[in-house]
Amino acid sequence: MSENILKNIRTKPTIKAPRVLSEAVRIPKELLHKIHGKAEDTSGGRNEQEESPQQYAENRIQETAQRSGRKAKEHGKQAIRKIRDAVKKNTPSQTTKTRANSARRSVRSARHAAKRTVKTTAKRTVKSVRHTVKTARNTVKASRRAVRTAKAAVKTAKMAAKAAVTAAKTAAKITMAIVKAVIAAVKALVAAIAAGGWVVLLVILIVVVVIILVVFLMGIFFADESGGLSVSETAAQVNEDFRLAIDTQISGLSAGGDYDKVNIIYDGNMDGDSDAVNNWRDILIVFSGSRMANGEPSIELTEESLEELRHIFYAMNTVSYRTEVVQDTEQGNILNIYVTIDNKTWQEGAELFAFDKNQMQIAEELARPDYYPLLAELLGTDIYGGMTNGEMTDIISGLPQGTKGTVIVQEALTRLGHPYSQPLRGQGDYVDCSYLTWWAYKQAGIDIPTTSVEQARYCQENGRNVGRSELQPGDLVFWSKTTCGCGRWNEIHHVGIYAGNNQVIEASSSKGCVVIQKLWGLDGGKWQVYSFARPDI
Repeated sequence: MSENILKNIRTKPTIKAPRVLSEAVRIPKELLHKIHGKAEDTSGGRNEQEESPQQYAENRIQETAQRSGRKAKEHGKQAIRKIRDAVKKNTPSQTTKTRANSARRSVRSARHAAKRTVKTTAKRTVKSVRHTVKTARNTVKASRRAVRTAKAAVKTAKMAAKAAVTAAKTAAKITMAIVKAVIAAVKALVAAIAAGGWVVLLVILIVVVVIILVVFLMGIFFADESGGLSVSETAAQVNEDFRLAIDTQISGLSAGGDYDKVNIIYDGNMDGDSDAVNNWRDILIVFSGSRMANGEPSIELTEESLEELRHIFYAMNTVSYRTEVVQDTEQGNILNIYVTIDNKTWQEGAELFAFDKNQMQIAEELARPDYYPLLAELLGTDIYGGMTNGEMTDIISGLPQGTKGTVIVQEALTRLGHPYSQPLRGQGDYVDCSYLTWWAYKQAGIDIPTTSVEQARYCQENGRNVGRSELQPGDLVFWSKTTCGCGRWNEIHHVGIYAGNNQVIEASSSKGCVVIQKLWGLDGGKWQVYSFARPDI
């Protein structure tokens, strides 16, 4: 049945390893004993209760040398006896003194030869024994390594088995058909383990389960490649329609009145680099959880699924308006239009759409930090600002040693991809622009105010501002929103951290996450750099 299911699924390259939960699949005890038994057999049969390796070697050398000496001595005695017998047999009764002396010399030579034989044989034997002991030591070491390797293999197998079970559980939340396919594969795995071929089949099973997860649970990541509509283009189009609807409403509110000035004030988003927060990451999480928990693939954005995506976007981004007319002696009749955009997180979206347990589990999986860069890339957001690995390395290696500014930059870089939210800042991984700077400075032991405008005011009033040519890693960059009339001090609404090489790290509301990118706002426009500062670095 699993083959019929899988052959209709468009598989894609794996992206992440399956999520590992607490439940484990145990390797049969017989296999563990077998592994340990084989490793112990290679140790040369040495008793664990025996003496140390050094003492063992010395004892064996001494015993072998003694045995060799005794054998050599015996051989020498035998040689002497043979010579004496030969001399006795071949010497006539009238043997002269000269012949006797010659015989004695032969005996002495034999004795010397025997001694040399004993000495040489003993030396060679000792050397041979030492070599044997050394080999034995190496064998013991090899056996110990084999045991460690076997244990590591068992541990790896257990971890891989955990991953397989976790993947199977996650897949089971999506469709019962996948459950049956995975169960069949697990049964095959157990049978293979019993037969001794568990390693190969375990890898095969994990690959199969990963493919299942990628196609169903992670299918949204391949929407741009599936032949359907682009996720990033779809998001851009929906954003444009949303922006146009707001502008149309503002034009209607300001039309027909005799106003000397109209101020457009966005409430609820005081710290950020945009009028509205980009919460497309949250929208995709809700969209995927909603569709896949019902067994529907989220791989392609068809007209039908696009309409559903639009519906989720507008449900998670609501707009309200209020107006206020103010009489000013200098500026005359002023109309203030307050625009409040409620950008919901995926948790709020899950509550809004009444997610059940299965939908929540899928949403929680996609909300994990592992998927931050993937979701950002899917939406066309490059959290590295288009920099190559080499350029990122240049920034990091170029940081001055032993300075607080370096600590600030290093800490801020650890937050790349973390989601933006002003209401949830400080909860989990959520940050806004001023929380990011406050947090990074806190890691370096420096206390600064907690909002962008108060940070800018503090630096200016305490003589901490610096020029652009003086910028160092860790310095703060403040932006002013020139079109805002909310009354903030110098309309400061955004702050970031200078990283060096003309790059800044910032929690961007327009991109929905923490990014590093080229320093911007230097050429005028709606957003302009107001000041650079170095507070207590």
